Amino acid sequence: MSNIIIDTNNYYLPKGFSLASGSFTIDKLIGVGDFSYTYSSYSLNEYYVIKELFIRNKVIRDSFMNVKPVVAFNDSFEKTKKLFLEEVANIKKSQNPHLSKICSVFSENNTVYYVTPWINGTSLEDSINDKKNILSMMLIGY
Repeated sequence: MSNIIIDTNNYYLPKGFSLASGSFTIDKLIGVGDFSYTYSSYSLNEYYVIKELFIRNKVIRDSFMNVKPVVAFNDSFEKTKKLFLEEVANIKKSQNPHLSKICSVFSENNTVYYVTPWINGTSLEDSINDKKNILSMMLIGY
């Protein structure tokens, strides 16, 4: 698994936090984007990836772990949650073999989440860097 990514606002869910009525337990934060946090999690000895809708600079997390939109974004946040769920539904319908299978979708903590199986392997960034290194070695050999 990859290293923990630090979010200086500390709005991400802590290690050991349970979601979906205890079905998933957060292991660590693995990605931070402008629209979401991505976590590794586990359930019954299996690892999963959980993506949480969390729009940077538009929402905060309270002490109860609930996501709260800033006042000016309140109406837009509800619309954004609906769009997020529509996108997840479209991914589930696509049956594309190159997309991770979505195994769970749920609303909790005043936001929405989707869950995919953890796939062992290298990250896209690592794969690209490896290919760059191989190409560089091939060019130096000439």
